Amino acid sequence: MKRNTWYIFSIVTLISLFSSCLTVNADLSIQPDGSGKITMDYRVSKKAIGFQKDSPAGARLITLPVNRQELDKTTAGIDGISILNVIDREDREYNYINSEFNFSSFRTLSKYCGIPIELNLIGDISQLTMEFFEQDQAVSRETTTYLSSFYNEDYLHFVISVPGTIQNSTYGLISPNGRTVEYRISLQDLYSRNQFIWVLEWV
Repeated sequence: MKRNTWYIFSIVTLISLFSSCLTVNADLSIQPDGSGKITMDYRVSKKAIGFQKDSPAGARLITLPVNRQELDKTTAGIDGISILNVIDREDREYNYINSEFNFSSFRTLSKYCGIPIELNLIGDISQLTMEFFEQDQAVSRETTTYLSSFYNEDYLHFVISVPGTIQNSTYGLISPNGRTVEYRISLQDLYSRNQFIWVLEWV
């Protein structure tokens, strides 16, 4: 999912207007047949939600559902999603969503998350590739320094459990039993990179 530098810079600048725009915790459990369960717990700034609704430039600012109504609408149009539990609430500044659902395949999960996700079998190795974003070049050091004051509370946190022993992971800390990898990245660090593509392999 390649994006040009100006697009990324524009989106980052827009997000910087909304301190603590997005925080996501995702717990993904994968079954041998490629199905699985995911729990997502996240909060979204109401200012960012309002901007996304009112401006074409913000149309892709947040790809996840921002309330129960949007979540139901999104999952209704995707075969292979089975919602187990949803809790949503809000306060003056944020919408909070906690959702748990089963998915039948990573093609299904890819449609829900709005990013390319593929699971391939290469010999005896299962290879999961998640393309969060890719751009021509990273945001400049000056821009990263500027954004650091806004992104101090924003992060993405992942825990992925696989039905085998992990052989390789682009990111994260692999558990002692070799079946789980955990990774946390701040939005400041995320947008200082020219890409965020996670490859995870297990046997």
